Amino acid sequence: MSKLRAQAEISYRDLEQWGNRHGTPMPRSTMADVFAGRRLPRKHILITFLRACGVDPQNDTRWLAAWSQLVAQPTARQANKPADRPDTAQRSAQSILDEALAIRAAAQKEAAELRTAAREDIARLRAEAELATRHERELGAKLAADIRDAGLLRVGTNYLNELEWQELFAGARQLDIFVAYGQTWRNLHARHLHDLAARPESRIRVFLPDPADETTLDLLADRFNITRDEMRRRIEATRTDYELLRRPDGADVEILYRPGDRLYSFYRLDNVAVLGLYSHSRSRMPAIPVLVCRAPGSLYQFIADELPKIEQQSRRP
Repeated sequence: MSKLRAQAEISYRDLEQWGNRHGTPMPRSTMADVFAGRRLPRKHILITFLRACGVDPQNDTRWLAAWSQLVAQPTARQANKPADRPDTAQRSAQSILDEALAIRAAAQKEAAELRTAAREDIARLRAEAELATRHERELGAKLAADIRDAGLLRVGTNYLNELEWQELFAGARQLDIFVAYGQTWRNLHARHLHDLAARPESRIRVFLPDPADETTLDLLADRFNITRDEMRRRIEATRTDYELLRRPDGADVEILYRPGDRLYSFYRLDNVAVLGLYSHSRSRMPAIPVLVCRAPGSLYQFIADELPKIEQQSRRP
């Protein structure tokens, strides 16, 4: 079998992979024992080995015949051995020595092949790890570039509590609000809104859904799981609250109605914008995705480009 393997130029690794592909495992340790003469292979392993070496055991029956003889030999010797004397050696000392030397040479060769295969496996695993690390570095660099180009400052899940609204309001001169009604946000930041409204040459612009547009009311009432009348009431209450911010020597407070659905909400304070998404669950969500961005990033520019279009589609009450 060792000579056949050498002629076929097939390594332990190739044998193992071939056996796995054909449903008959040929582990390296098992095959090393077989080639060293330390064990007789099972019949199905012998057949798989022959096929891996390009020998058809059905056409060349010598292999299976020899295997059958070897399997029967120990039983035959035990049956023919006289009961009153021990089994005697039939081989000369020289033949035993030659066989031992051959076994040692085969074992050394097989050990070298195993070491080579192990080094190849280590090199392959190291190359795969280096490739994965390089891909991770490249992905990280691309992600950092995307964040930088978008002007993204922060990503959160609760714009009502997490974001530093005090810092965003500090020194702000222009505030644009695009919401469905935004009662909770307005109540939480009433003090900041009053401070901004008191600053001369400042502007607060609020875009609300058009309460006179039945289609708009139906869309939003369905989203928030409330009645059409309740939706109208909330919009008008929001309008009233913002109108109360007006003062003769303060900011310009402008309220506009826009018909149509709300795909998102946003708050723009000078060169920083807060973009929030809406849920389709028809129930109040404890956390929603929120993105904070700044000029001149592409995400901020998207909001800046939206505002003139929203204003064109709006009317004043």
